[in-house]
Amino acid sequence: MVAERMQRQQVLYQPDKQVQIIMLEGALRSRVVSAQTLAGQLDRLMSVIAWRRSNSDYPLEAAVPIWPTAGFRLYDDLVIEESVEGENQVADSELVARYGKDFELLREAANVGRDAVAVIRRSFDSLGADMDDAACGCRLPGRANQRPATERTG
Repeated sequence: MVAERMQRQQVLYQPDKQVQIIMLEGALRSRVVSAQTLAGQLDRLMSVIAWRRSNSDYPLEAAVPIWPTAGFRLYDDLVIEESVEGENQVADSELVARYGKDFELLREAANVGRDAVAVIRRSFDSLGADMDDAACGCRLPGRANQRPATERTG
């Protein structure tokens, strides 16, 4: 499953593709991985925002117009829902249209650009003492050994 997700991420670097990502701040702070891994993921997300200028998110205190019951990817005529059981493809045109409307509601109310980066940085800050930034090479705010993402190796 991890290899499949890594393969799907390649679309982020194809300039002819339109990619929009919406995340709740809670997802940015959930510690289902180590602090170092989470910091690396947040760093990558900020890099994608800088390059694509297309990510958005919701701060914890924001009102969410709808509550997504599962993560999903929306294509022109297909939705892929992600759950703990795997992926479910939805091709019914009415359901795909409903996902499209829900996505638009979320996108219209979400933070974008600098505001989205500020929310991600708050998530970085929340890692605090749990982080050994030398172990991940991430750009943590207020840390002496910061390195830009473009200088990371590995």
